[in-house]
Amino acid sequence: MKWPRFLRLLAAWCLGDDDRRVPPVPADLPAEVKPLVASALRLLTTYQDAEYARLYLSRLGRFSSRRAVDGRMLLEIARLLAMRMAYQDLVWHAQLALAGGPDAEWVDFGMVLAAEALPDPVRPTVREIMALFPVALARLVVDLHVRLGGADAAMTLSLTGRTWRGRLAASCVASLRRLRPQSVRYLHERPLVERWLHMIDRALTKQPAAALEVVETAMLLHGLGRPYRRALVNWSLIIDTLAKPTFDGSLPCEDLAGCLARLRAIAAADPSGEDVHREIMRIKAGLAHAA
Repeated sequence: MKWPRFLRLLAAWCLGDDDRRVPPVPADLPAEVKPLVASALRLLTTYQDAEYARLYLSRLGRFSSRRAVDGRMLLEIARLLAMRMAYQDLVWHAQLALAGGPDAEWVDFGMVLAAEALPDPVRPTVREIMALFPVALARLVVDLHVRLGGADAAMTLSLTGRTWRGRLAASCVASLRRLRPQSVRYLHERPLVERWLHMIDRALTKQPAAALEVVETAMLLHGLGRPYRRALVNWSLIIDTLAKPTFDGSLPCEDLAGCLARLRAIAAADPSGEDVHREIMRIKAGLAHAA
């Protein structure tokens, strides 16, 4: 991380320099997609800021004019992209608590689950808390706790906002929103979103019939803490051992869409990943036998 950028960000945080003006919906989007994109822009501006919402539009723009992307697929990319960019972390949980819960229009993005999936009080580990901070500071604190043997120790936080203590804790955690773009968690999430979009692009080029199912794989990536880490393992397993080899031409999987649909259902039922791994091995054995 470049320290001058961090200092500028810290100064903006202290001085209140924060653009919260919701960007306009592009006029060239299909009519059926515009209402959802408008909601997504309001969501992401609340979640982070206007610049983050414009990043959403830039990412969505990669697919809005492609012939192979129909209205249904673009709508699903728009919905799931908003969900992936508004990933669940303690800062968002605190923001929702202070706002009195998620807005009704955010139900389509899975934001209701963000409030319900986290118990109160929450028990994040030192690693998870420090993932909210810039890399240099997080590494320093985590390394110190590793030496002391407490990096995975859990802390108890009440973020409901129902009591003055809970509201104070929620306000302190929510104030970290402006540091989110420099945080450990964001630096991990950004390439994941880009890789998902890249896989959609490859599917449109190599196997268009499977593109929508590649889009839908983002449904696996939600939650916080251990459940999220397990979901990420499943998603990576599906992409690395089935989708990517198919696009590379090293795996002759003609029914990639059907395989991805089965694997998504299995991953949702068994977060451990064991059943997903077995199904992938079965799919590969069947392809080898057919070849």
